[in-house]
Amino acid sequence: PALLSHVTSLKTKGRKEDSFISWDRQNLLIESVSKNIADKIVTDIKASPVFSVSVDSTFDVSHKEQVSFIIRYVDETDGKVMERLIALKESPHTTGAVLAELFDNVFKQYNIEWKKYLVGQSYDGA
Repeated sequence: PALLSHVTSLKTKGRKEDSFISWDRQNLLIESVSKNIADKIVTDIKASPVFSVSVDSTFDVSHKEQVSFIIRYVDETDGKVMERLIALKESPHTTGAVLAELFDNVFKQYNIEWKKYLVGQSYDGA
């Protein structure tokens, strides 16, 4: 009952706080944080002597194929095995040629030399 009255009050009176952050600014902030996180992950991957990749695909709610790229590597500072999502890409088709090109593009995007340091790979549904 208390929550219901609070929600009803918000609907009729509105919030009393003004927000001066636009959607564009929020998206810019999210993109900036995302880039910093990705840069840190890529730096850690490059510090590791080898890595493996797991590629999986699934359909999203709009029935578009989404392909995830998960990298597994050893953190050189403490020896822990790390597993990080580095990309989630939409794929128009799931043919071998399209997925191979997508794979290559993801690693080019982050300047990761997969031909030199990739030692393991798995594909589940991709």
